[in-house]
Amino acid sequence: MSREIKKSKEMKVSVAMVLLLVTLGMFAPLISPYDPNELNLKSRLKYPCIEHPFGTDNFGRDVLSRVMYGARVSLFVAMSVVLLTSSVGIGLGIIAGYYGGIVDNAIMRLVDALLAFPNIILAIVILGIFGTSYLNLVIALAAVWWVSYARMVRGVVLSLKESEFILAVKALGANNFEIMAKHILPNAMSPVLPLMTLDLGSAILAISGLGFLGLGLQPPTPEWGVMLRDALPFMETHPYLMVFPGFMIMVSVLAFNMLGDSLRDVLDPKRRFEKGFEG
Repeated sequence: MSREIKKSKEMKVSVAMVLLLVTLGMFAPLISPYDPNELNLKSRLKYPCIEHPFGTDNFGRDVLSRVMYGARVSLFVAMSVVLLTSSVGIGLGIIAGYYGGIVDNAIMRLVDALLAFPNIILAIVILGIFGTSYLNLVIALAAVWWVSYARMVRGVVLSLKESEFILAVKALGANNFEIMAKHILPNAMSPVLPLMTLDLGSAILAISGLGFLGLGLQPPTPEWGVMLRDALPFMETHPYLMVFPGFMIMVSVLAFNMLGDSLRDVLDPKRRFEKGFEG
């Protein structure tokens, strides 16, 4: 597997892009030239120049600084969403697949019911009821995204629980919790890791979309979707206000999608064989 990782140019490029985004987010307070929320009406709507490489917005705030802090905000919320989503989905998927019967039916019917509605619509409904905040945004997105993890992990568990090594562990006297935590969970993570990586890109896109609609994080938070919404009145006269946050959204989603695809190729023996055969 390590050899496959070293050979994958796509993985190297995607890892470099992700590391750049993470570095940008982590060190934004140190490297950003201005306070992202500092108002300076004398410098409002300045086109990109030496003093402000990305220009300024209608409140005179430095766009470059806001874009940098936007990486911090988007990555933090996206990672929170994916961690909560995967934890809930993996846990319920293992329980459903391992115990089967009524437990499996109850969880899977809930999954089917949630899959019948568009994820973003359910998230909007939740945010509309409980209001907009960091916590509510994370809960709204996690509440509708865990189903893909539950379905995937359940399928893996169904094939694992009757395997010889699980039967051997049962014969040695291991209880159900030990079997699920120590033996099934590690073996179920291979297909989950690429999904988590892909979902980071999807989460950033959803966060930005909700921010653009006014249902996500609120001004003056330097979030890319909020910046796009604030730039709408100036789209024709000052297009740079939309170009830079839009470009960051595109690069972030592309980076995580490339990394997820690369991980899937490396972790899936079938795909490795097919690629090798085609090559």
